[in-house]
Amino acid sequence: MKILLLILLLLVLAVVVILLLALRQPKFSRFLRQTLIKAPMARVYEQINSLRKYNEWDPWSQDDPEQKITYEGEEGAVGSTLTWEGKKTGTGHMTLSEANGTDAVAYQLTFIKPFQGEALARLTLAEVEGGTEVTWEYSAENAFIARIVGVFMNFEKMIGSQYDRGLATLKDMCEAKT
Repeated sequence: MKILLLILLLLVLAVVVILLLALRQPKFSRFLRQTLIKAPMARVYEQINSLRKYNEWDPWSQDDPEQKITYEGEEGAVGSTLTWEGKKTGTGHMTLSEANGTDAVAYQLTFIKPFQGEALARLTLAEVEGGTEVTWEYSAENAFIARIVGVFMNFEKMIGSQYDRGLATLKDMCEAKT
């Protein structure tokens, strides 16, 4: 009986510690990745403004090639949407929320499964010597469940590595057309 009580006490203590650590996790996440692409800015913009072309270089589509993808709306226009459903990628949709025609696009992401949440992904281009600098930014408010998961996982490292892969693929695609 004393052992069961001790085990129960340790479990309660572990839960309290995890909850306290979760409260210390940031309420908002923001990070970015950058790369230099040796291609004209217009060529890079063409790739990032199109949801169909986005799907060719984003790392999640590469990880789950069997996912079902549907498109709605006018290609490249604000309001166009890509919806996905996959075994590895879960379910959700992204909507082109900003497209200025030259150097920036933003996507509003809505995750449905396995976890619900929202985020904003923004790609910004800058003409620099040698090509186009691409900055891919992620920002999201962290729900409490995400803060609990954040105790055990480093989201920036996990998602950042995916962004690095996606930017490398985008770079290869744009430079191959040069």
